[in-house]
Amino acid sequence: MYIHVMKAGKQKVDIQAAANEARQICACFKVRQASRLITKAYDEAMRPLGLKATQFTMLTAAALSDGRVSLTDLAEKLGMDRSTFSRNLGPLEREGLVELCDDGFGRARAVRLTKAGRERYAEAVPLWRGAQGDLKAALGEEGWTSFHEQMSTAARYA
Repeated sequence: MYIHVMKAGKQKVDIQAAANEARQICACFKVRQASRLITKAYDEAMRPLGLKATQFTMLTAAALSDGRVSLTDLAEKLGMDRSTFSRNLGPLEREGLVELCDDGFGRARAVRLTKAGRERYAEAVPLWRGAQGDLKAALGEEGWTSFHEQMSTAARYA
């Protein structure tokens, strides 16, 4: 069934054809679909530790910044807005895996791993590496390299 809709009285849009086009060639559709599926695989790999892929990413950022980067700057580096970053940081802080600290730049706060956070991160690394290996095997060496190059290019575009 095709539905035609007038937009601002200028053109007819075939909704079914447009939806098929978006599903097949829309970069955003493809990236979000791939992101959800890849995230699901990483979540499954880290399930034994009670971590999600997003939390592993945040723990990685906390480990790299080690209390020297403001929450706002860290959120920006991860492509997140500050409020989303803080909301996602909350469970990690409640579990005692990260702590907020002063970064020495006025009122700005930073984050770093706690001892428990470093231990959980160390346990998660082999599981993460396993998920990485599975994805790399599925893509092949050339596909893996191309994937990283394309994602870096796309991130610069945004």
